[in-house]
Amino acid sequence: MTMIGYRFWHAGDMLLGCWEEYPNDWRNGSDEKELKENLIDIYKKAKSGRLKAPPELKNALAKIYKAQEEYLSLPDKIDEFLCEYIKGMIKGKDQETGHFVIQAQHPEESILPSELQVLAGQIAENLRSALDYMISELSVKNDPDLNERIPQFAIVDDEQKFEGASNTWLKYLTDDQKAFVEKIQPYHGNELLRLLREVANTSKHRHPPEIIDTTGLDIYYDELSNKELYEGAWVYPQEDGGAVFAKPRSSNGFSVVLMNKYDGLKTLGLMIIHVQEIVRAFYKYF
Repeated sequence: MTMIGYRFWHAGDMLLGCWEEYPNDWRNGSDEKELKENLIDIYKKAKSGRLKAPPELKNALAKIYKAQEEYLSLPDKIDEFLCEYIKGMIKGKDQETGHFVIQAQHPEESILPSELQVLAGQIAENLRSALDYMISELSVKNDPDLNERIPQFAIVDDEQKFEGASNTWLKYLTDDQKAFVEKIQPYHGNELLRLLREVANTSKHRHPPEIIDTTGLDIYYDELSNKELYEGAWVYPQEDGGAVFAKPRSSNGFSVVLMNKYDGLKTLGLMIIHVQEIVRAFYKYF
């Protein structure tokens, strides 16, 4: 089997990646070896035709692809913000003492700009919409005369609520299709789906989900010519030929927390992969 190159990136303590030939088919792994094993699995499925999407799901997949696009832009935007924020901490040499001053004042609540919070919410909303689109299209397939807008994907917290959803949101699905949706509900331990609902609903109905910067930094002042000693650091050249080097303590770079609890980039990345897997599992019904 001949395989072309793949690319990967850090998401917290996890790696995400994809084949260059299939940029929208993501996989994750705890390290590069595990990631490649998972990518080989998806490559085999793609080449066998098992990942060929039904045309009815083009809108659902478009929502996932949009979420991926937004997700990939998020690290660069966070990096840009933190780079500028640290730059504002550097005050230069004190005219009286000659000492170099860095004023390390961190906000009481290190919440990133609203633009980044909105972006995280949009990712979750697009993934939620992908699931709703899928159920809507499946409902129409099962009942071509359907003309109401009730169908949507159910994410509920107990069996009683799911029974209610079966008679409303999912009423045009077959028993087999309902059973599949039921077995991946949060009350069976699907924390990712519960969190997706929470983040998407928060973003849609109340306010953007909080993303808090928790990046730890080691800050150095040295000659600019020694920058090779500070790999992975933000570099701020100074007028005297020196430079400030701000290096994240984590080998994965900056760190952000979603909803005061979850590793932000890791959790959003896993949400994308999980929704992809759910939608793929429904291919067989079209």
